Amino acid sequence: MKDQTAFPIPAGSKLRAKKKNQLPWFWLVLILALAAAWVLGTCNSRLVFFWAFGIVYGLVFQRSRFCPAAGVRDGFITRDFSNAQTLVLILLLTTIGYSVLQYWTWVHHCPIPGHLAPFGWTTAVGGLLFGVGMVLVGNCVLGALVRLGEGHAAQLLALTGIIFGSTLAAYLYSRPFFKLGVQAAVYLPCVLGWPLALGLQLAFLGAIYWWLKRQP
Repeated sequence: MKDQTAFPIPAGSKLRAKKKNQLPWFWLVLILALAAAWVLGTCNSRLVFFWAFGIVYGLVFQRSRFCPAAGVRDGFITRDFSNAQTLVLILLLTTIGYSVLQYWTWVHHCPIPGHLAPFGWTTAVGGLLFGVGMVLVGNCVLGALVRLGEGHAAQLLALTGIIFGSTLAAYLYSRPFFKLGVQAAVYLPCVLGWPLALGLQLAFLGAIYWWLKRQP
């Protein structure tokens, strides 16, 4: 079979698919976003900041095409570790940033920001189910929301599963059976000290990043 790229379709050919004009949709979404910001501002001015941050956050992920699920999945399926490298790099940078913030609150005897949750067999089972769901759907929660915003109606099924699973997990988590064998939260800086805890985590993530970079 001949390579079709050797016979480019002329610019004026009727075979070339017409590009849809997305500009009206842009103005419609912009007007709706500004209207929503105004309504939120009448309730609480802080909500406007959260609304704007969420929009910018979504745009960054939509344009970058980065998906945390791909960072874990692609290495096993396609041997593509580029997303995995990005994911580990994000963890490295956020480790440094959160350590500065948490150390400041720890020194000033303030509540430590972040969700320090207990762990146990439910953590392993939940992680396994979440991973299986990501592979079956083809993306994570963030990817499902981004693709739903792009108009992929099939992601409505994924979003329905996310809402159902999260609601069910929140209900079952309060049941006594799911608290059996659960250990208290471990905060490494309190156990090992700040220098050793931070150094070990950075070294661990750095080793993973170095290994990923060496993959063909």
